[in-house]
Amino acid sequence: MKTFTNNIESVSLGFAIGYFILRIIYEISYIKIINQITVLLSIIAGIAMLIISGILFFYDKKKKESIQPFIISIILIFISII
Repeated sequence: MKTFTNNIESVSLGFAIGYFILRIIYEISYIKIINQITVLLSIIAGIAMLIISGILFFYDKKKKESIQPFIISIILIFISII
């Protein structure tokens, strides 16, 4: 069970890192096609991270640590909207 939650946390961390890389590419690039693809991918990554961390949070309510990726993903989605 512990390896399962560790795998989910590492996947959500990977989504967060990938999301920030996509966000940096979006800020740097000026080509419209790349911008549209990057926005779409960053939104998908944010939603996927929210779903994964939400599953982790509701599946393992005994651990207080599991709420951290959930809150972080919500904050990331708000940052991406702004």
